[in-house]
Amino acid sequence: MAMRRGVAVVAIGLLGLAAAADAGPKGTTKRPEPKILTDTFTCSGIADDHARLVCFDRAVAALKQAYAADDLLVADRESVRKAKRSLFGLSLPSFDLFGGGGDREDSQIDVAVQAARFESDGSVTVTLESAGTWRQVDDNSLPSLPKPGDKVTVKKGALGSYWISYGRYAFKAHRVN
Repeated sequence: MAMRRGVAVVAIGLLGLAAAADAGPKGTTKRPEPKILTDTFTCSGIADDHARLVCFDRAVAALKQAYAADDLLVADRESVRKAKRSLFGLSLPSFDLFGGGGDREDSQIDVAVQAARFESDGSVTVTLESAGTWRQVDDNSLPSLPKPGDKVTVKKGALGSYWISYGRYAFKAHRVN
């Protein structure tokens, strides 16, 4: 069920892209608003109490139906943060499904190591908790691996590269899954 909802998030977000508004100055990006939501907001502008209540009853019934059918997903800030973290480092199309960015959270993550190993060519592969598996792509020789539970920092570098650092060591990497 959780996976189904996750797929619904992406599907709803992609459908909402068609209605995306232009971005304004920094911090004023207008999120796409589904019609079902704007219809609900419109009810608050009705002056007559009875007509406003009828409008709200109809709008809430439509919201409930859409939510029950997984056609509408409501995500709080923590859910969005977790989704962004799990997708960090993946090559995805550029769209504003999870809100505006440009802050530190969009350029680096601090996460615990789940597993790490040296490959036959001497490079390192690390699996991070809720942040995928990463493979070293530079020639840095690392004397030791981070241990499970150790915290590492993954930072965006230039030209789509990423740097993983732990202790006093760092290496360039790309996400493999």
